[in-house]
Amino acid sequence: MKFVTIFVLVVLCTASTAVLPNYSPAIRNNALMREEIIQNCFNLGLTASEIALFLVSVHGICISLRHLKRILRRLGCTRRRRPSDLDEVVEAVEAELRGSGSLLGYRAMHQRLINQHGLVTTREVVRHVLKIFDPEGVEHRSRHRLRRRVYRCKGPNYLWHIDGYDKLKPFGFCIHGAIDGFSRRIVWLEVHSIFLTT
Repeated sequence: MKFVTIFVLVVLCTASTAVLPNYSPAIRNNALMREEIIQNCFNLGLTASEIALFLVSVHGICISLRHLKRILRRLGCTRRRRPSDLDEVVEAVEAELRGSGSLLGYRAMHQRLINQHGLVTTREVVRHVLKIFDPEGVEHRSRHRLRRRVYRCKGPNYLWHIDGYDKLKPFGFCIHGAIDGFSRRIVWLEVHSIFLTT
């Protein structure tokens, strides 16, 4: 998935911008611009090898993976950071609830806190904070949640569940089966060949 993202970025950037040649001293000596590009790529979630590939293919900047990791360490770009303070998380959630974040569930809110506020926290913390500060929204969203139903069966062979598996149909196989609702044992299972001659 990330390789596809890099490929698309490379194609878009080469199609829309002019790449300076390797002999250009402006890009070779401008370490600030290089570090800014590296930091932006890191914030997009690219790995070190993907950043190195992007730098070579789009900007013509050739640096080793070891040197790139050294630059990332100097810039303070680390994937694992200490969790943010709970007060910061609460303030960010309150700010989001005052704006467009009032419609978000805890998963989307967690992602927004990471991407837009740069906070490091767990989904569980966000879920508890949302439950405290937005109980009506949590209740409204929980009404639309899928609830598993419980049913009772009087005994064996009282109720059979029949179903089919169609994912193998393009290969010429149809699978159908039935299970007993009380014991959950397989009653029958059939495979049919559906090869048609035209």
